[in-house]
Amino acid sequence: MLENNNKIVGNNQQTESEAKLVSNTLNPESMEDKDTHKKELEGNNMEINNLKSNTMKISLEKLIDMFNLSDTIKSLHEELKKAKEKLEQAKEERKKGALRKVARAKKALKEELKKHPLPLPVEEWMPAETEDGDYLIKRFFKTIYIVAAPAFINLATKDKFTMETINDKLFERDFPKYLTKADLFSKENITLTSLNGVPVEKELLNDAYIMIGNHKEQRMMQAIYWENEEALVEDKPLTIISNIQIKEFETIQKCAQYMGTNTALDKTLKGCEKAVIASFATQHELLQKVQQVSIDLKIPVSTTMKYYTLGTIFTPVQWSRSTSGILPKAIQYNLQIGEHIISKLQELGLEKEIGKRYFIDAFVKLTTVKSPTTKESIGVNNALSMLDTLTEEEVEYIQGLDGDKVFDILTFLSNKFERSIAKQ
Repeated sequence: MLENNNKIVGNNQQTESEAKLVSNTLNPESMEDKDTHKKELEGNNMEINNLKSNTMKISLEKLIDMFNLSDTIKSLHEELKKAKEKLEQAKEERKKGALRKVARAKKALKEELKKHPLPLPVEEWMPAETEDGDYLIKRFFKTIYIVAAPAFINLATKDKFTMETINDKLFERDFPKYLTKADLFSKENITLTSLNGVPVEKELLNDAYIMIGNHKEQRMMQAIYWENEEALVEDKPLTIISNIQIKEFETIQKCAQYMGTNTALDKTLKGCEKAVIASFATQHELLQKVQQVSIDLKIPVSTTMKYYTLGTIFTPVQWSRSTSGILPKAIQYNLQIGEHIISKLQELGLEKEIGKRYFIDAFVKLTTVKSPTTKESIGVNNALSMLDTLTEEEVEYIQGLDGDKVFDILTFLSNKFERSIAKQ
């Protein structure tokens, strides 16, 4: 744990500067002596202003020692130090050459830092009510690894817009940011990455934390990560992530429900991200299957779902509720039929068609078409039979269609069914 002055203190120690007393102005008993109260409040406001300090001087050398960073980082850091020393000692006619060496050393170090997860300085805020009704805000400075689960929320490789936004004077940096222990996710074999996109080794995850708040929080923390990576190379103060709140969950299901609820209003949450969160939040076999197949086959979630529900998809509201663990009522699906259709399309060489809506849409419509011969709907079993008996020539014909593919495939399969009836 680090203080503002970089003094290392024990995990259970607390200095006077770590505790800030905020007067509870709504407590009538504490307002009996107005003059005394006013003086106390003025003093406390001065202390509150100290909370706005958002940088900390931590050198890369200190991080290398504290977190045993890679030998390559150590070596490149030493090369940069030597290049800077030579620049200071260089005569005027050799300054340009020395500057180029410093620039090359910085570039090499920066490229190496991008290959490794780096710890971040954070400030954990822990509010507690005192016996006299006031509130004590304890601040603990730490340097920790913060990681992300890309399957839950995909962050940009380098979000320049967010980096610009968080440095706007109007931007409020001190809103709460929520983390939980990363081992909750790693135990489920969920891939976790550093905020620069580098996969994190399992031994680091025991002491790492994962972002679980809304998209705004996560984008801000990642942007600070990129800022600090640059600051380490330039030997500048690191930006502190303030007002960290640590949450604890018994299961990843509870955590996923929490994440689903707190990302429900995020406009930027993608369908694939909602599917991942919903699969864990509901623990429902349909959503687990849809999420996994969508990832494995790299096809849209909504298209994947149609195979298992015969055309039904969730509305945006239903997806949002599912991420909170609430499934739509009377949901109808059949995993076996969905698997059968997908497997058969793969077997027939129609892999590209699997991810396109037109084939499954045509198949679903086929099940409801009334046969002029039987006067009844073709139904699921007959539709599957038409799929199972497709020949190589028929597959080539389907692949060559370039008009209204839903209508053309539907017409082709309907005619195929009528021909099969006529042969009976």
